[in-house]
Amino acid sequence: MSYESPAWYDFPLQRVESVHVNVYVRDMAFGGPEEGGWWYTTHVPISQLSDVVDWRFAQSVFDVKKKMCDEMNEGRRPITSVLSDGEYVVMQEVGPPTHKPEFRPHYE
Repeated sequence: MSYESPAWYDFPLQRVESVHVNVYVRDMAFGGPEEGGWWYTTHVPISQLSDVVDWRFAQSVFDVKKKMCDEMNEGRRPITSVLSDGEYVVMQEVGPPTHKPEFRPHYE
């Protein structure tokens, strides 16, 4: 299983008092029929599994949630499978969980 790496480099932790450790379901969505069809990755937040923690404890909370996601992902199909129900991933962010992408991408 693959996971988003901790967002340690996305913001300076020494200036942030709290970190959001968010859990998402990552899956693929059909983008459109252009060029034989294209897909994009989505992240749907699971707010019940998200925590706001002091930045000093963010890595340990991330590790616990990553282990929990590993256990929940056992036996699940990869997101590239048409039978996939998605996979659980955990991310460290500076804000509350949001749907990603915010808007449906368009083909260029």
